[in-house]
Amino acid sequence: MNRNDHGGDIQKFFSDHYPNATTPWIDLSTGINPWPYPITEFPSSVWADLPTQRSEQHCVDAIARYLGVSQQTIGLASGSQVLISQLPFVFPTGTVSIVEPTYNEHRSAWLRAGHSVRTISSDDLLLDDAAVMVIVNPNNPDGLLWTLSEITKLASQRTEQGRWLVIDEAFADLDTTLSSSALAQNYNVIVVRSFGKFFGLAGVRLGAICASSDIVQALTDRLGPWAVSGPALAIAAKAYGDFQWHSDTRRNLARQASRLRAILQTVPGHRVSGTDLFLLLDSKQAPRLFDNLAKSGIYVRRFAYNPRWLRFGIPENDTVLSRIEAVFTQTFHRST
Repeated sequence: MNRNDHGGDIQKFFSDHYPNATTPWIDLSTGINPWPYPITEFPSSVWADLPTQRSEQHCVDAIARYLGVSQQTIGLASGSQVLISQLPFVFPTGTVSIVEPTYNEHRSAWLRAGHSVRTISSDDLLLDDAAVMVIVNPNNPDGLLWTLSEITKLASQRTEQGRWLVIDEAFADLDTTLSSSALAQNYNVIVVRSFGKFFGLAGVRLGAICASSDIVQALTDRLGPWAVSGPALAIAAKAYGDFQWHSDTRRNLARQASRLRAILQTVPGHRVSGTDLFLLLDSKQAPRLFDNLAKSGIYVRRFAYNPRWLRFGIPENDTVLSRIEAVFTQTFHRST
């Protein structure tokens, strides 16, 4: 997969394809909080010294409090992508089911590790007999949700059958009632968490896993010492403990997502779904709309497997919202 498909390299995209696009360029392809957690000054030792066991434990403790789980069930890595890519090597090769369409890197990771991967629908979860099942909750890119009750039922069944359930919760920070992290203590459940999405600090590169102690140890052994940088540990420990910021940010994201949704819903024959960190527009007008957005310097995520889909990240401010609205007005010759 081209790196630009994930966002974060829009300079090359516009230079190659839309050199005359309006500037400043706006990247709405990543589903990352546009208002990052404020980083304060840390002692110089955070940057100069190797990460210590104490600093790592401090971060783990903060995540455990945030999720309401035991510290022993948490493992850390330099980004959830690292966990996604390494987790398949912890299991003996076998059959893996993935509820798709979803984040493509799950399929790629299990295939690279030698597993047989098949696609299942969200309606077939309780009927599936694969050794490992992977779901993304909320799902990326359509925002499909499973409740904690539904996940618990599935986890119980798969544990009784000696099978595993892997849950990618990259966008679960938006709803405090959603996370299945605590299930990892009693079921064959592995939960992958992302720091960068909700906290708006993707460049920090931190991911966490909630799993049984043997799974955590196996991943820790694969990653080796100093798997997470000292600055990442310090920043995350502070951010996970700032519950007022969490509350304020959820409220602000919900408000801004609602405003974006109102614009997307002006598209004829549309369907809009998603979360408060991204919205997915399903419309036959998507290719034309993508082109007009790009000409206006706005990059959104498109999908090769479904040309009707465009995924929009949450705009940072009213200026960005106005630019989006202007493109929609131009494209569909109507006032929004």
